Amino acid sequence: METLFEILIFIVLYTYIGYPLLLVLTAHFSGKKAAPCPGFRSDELPAVSLLIAARNEEKNIAAKIENALRLDYPRARLEIVVVSDGSMDGTDRIVRNYSSRGVSLLRVEGNRGKTIARNAAVESCRGDIVVFSDSNAMYRRDAVRKLVVHFKNPSVGVVCGALHLVGENGSENLYWRYEKWIKSLEDKTHSIIGANGSIYAIRKNLYRPLGAGMDDDFIEPILCYMDGYRLRYEPEAVSIEKDIPENRLMDEFRAKKRVVMRGLQSLERIAKAVNPFRFPILAFELVSHKILKWTVPFLLIALFIDNVLLKESRFFELTFILQILFYLAAVAGLVFRVRFLRVPAYFVLTNVSVFLAVLSWFSGRRSVVWENRR
Repeated sequence: METLFEILIFIVLYTYIGYPLLLVLTAHFSGKKAAPCPGFRSDELPAVSLLIAARNEEKNIAAKIENALRLDYPRARLEIVVVSDGSMDGTDRIVRNYSSRGVSLLRVEGNRGKTIARNAAVESCRGDIVVFSDSNAMYRRDAVRKLVVHFKNPSVGVVCGALHLVGENGSENLYWRYEKWIKSLEDKTHSIIGANGSIYAIRKNLYRPLGAGMDDDFIEPILCYMDGYRLRYEPEAVSIEKDIPENRLMDEFRAKKRVVMRGLQSLERIAKAVNPFRFPILAFELVSHKILKWTVPFLLIALFIDNVLLKESRFFELTFILQILFYLAAVAGLVFRVRFLRVPAYFVLTNVSVFLAVLSWFSGRRSVVWENRR
């Protein structure tokens, strides 16, 4: 039982601390530095299609289009397309008002999901590079230029930008900052293992139509990697979104559950990527960054039960008390919104949502249609 306790502690700590620390050490001792990309001359910039996915976004879509029209990219080489997934509000009408300024609307009937809507839109896009965005994602003016510069290298297939989730108080989501840090470390040591639907770019000829339950920003980069292309992370290509307010914790909960379910569904499509004999480093990153996080809730339950059975020792009495205090602190953080208890509250909320998502996935439930949460 003591050995099991030690193994469980090790896996949990490795998942959140050990893996990024390993990346830091690898980046430091490998001495690997990305070769500077020469970029494109102004007269050779590739044609880009900015594809904005929307469903019932009448509150955001005008601001997003205005943001897109202000981008620092030659207008003649930037196609702006809004794909509306069966919107039932005023989204389509607002988009049509911008047709005179070169903004195109593609409507997909029915709530078929973001992935199906994007499949249809990519097919009609004219650009050599397709940049994916959401209706509530506001780009910095140079975001597209920062993404596109990496495609000067023909071996690069996908470039992911940096999403900043900003709260009502102007501070950025702490956990998301942690995730971006890991992504930057993976980029420095080997390769990122996924993108972000808010801001990522792909060569149009590499995009593959996916099923409704797939996460394109997770699957498309991995498929490109498996075909021999490089995946890059560009932290200076910035997209800004408003984070879910703390008084809407159930929205946060449902959003995380949906993301995990779609991640599990997507993993079925790229099962070969976890084969260490074919893709050893990619498989290691996927297990360390994704799959282990989906097992943590179950490890924590096993750890708690194991600790109960080991309470006869003073050391294990202490670890049991510490676990109880941690979970009480999380509950207090969730119920009373205590600021300094935000970390344990967020940790527990996240793992409960992961736990339920994994159970739903094993029970055969699948997430397909569009759900607006942020």
